[in-house]
Amino acid sequence: MAIASYDITILQGSDFALDLTVQDAVGDPIDITGATILSQIRTSWDAPVIATFTSLITDGVNGKFNIYLRGATSQAINPPVNAKYDVLVTLVDNTRIRVLEGNCTIHLAISHV
Repeated sequence: MAIASYDITILQGSDFALDLTVQDAVGDPIDITGATILSQIRTSWDAPVIATFTSLITDGVNGKFNIYLRGATSQAINPPVNAKYDVLVTLVDNTRIRVLEGNCTIHLAISHV
């Protein structure tokens, strides 16, 4: 299964969310009920974690979930940051599927709360 690539931009201090669906090679949804999802932002594969997305399975049978960062989490990131992220889903049978990867740009917030 080929991994999808999608670049994201996060605005410092703002909430960020992305809805995703896990699919097999022919486009059918994979049941992710009970799965664990890990998604982190780093500047390189061996660099310290900048942030970890929170995830929520919204429709496990149809492979649907989202990842998100709250504004308080993105506020703590010191931009400008040009980093990478990926999304790893581990099914209940321990099958691991890396479903998405890409560049992650974090832009500085001028207005502060």
